[in-house]
Amino acid sequence: MNTTKSIMTSAVVSVNANDPIRDVLQLMLDNSVSGVPVVDDEQMLVGLVSEYDLIGILFGSNLVEARASDYMTHCPDIVSPDMSLADLADLFLTSTRRRLPVVEEGKLIGIVSRRDLVRVALIHLDSLMASPVGAAE
Repeated sequence: MNTTKSIMTSAVVSVNANDPIRDVLQLMLDNSVSGVPVVDDEQMLVGLVSEYDLIGILFGSNLVEARASDYMTHCPDIVSPDMSLADLADLFLTSTRRRLPVVEEGKLIGIVSRRDLVRVALIHLDSLMASPVGAAE
């Protein structure tokens, strides 16, 4: 468990750029996620819609006709499945992002979040605590 691929979620909840914003909001609430990748018909990443992006929706106009593309972040930060967990942690520590799409050859293959790294930290701590003191001596 030392690469992004080993901790990413591969069953990603995503939307299409043309999806109505109401459907995007409903999908995020139904799946208890704070952001979703926006993909085209070939699963190529084109953006990301997050709760942060949607805060302004309360003050927008033409909400009935609004699409995911109207609120998405274009060219979001991405990570490779082979990125080390140490590099991933550094990226999260120097960024305000809570989740990052995992992309291979332009295609969305997963998503990784800060919470995924917290899970790894807990597993690591538990393994340290389970090791008998002085076992390496």
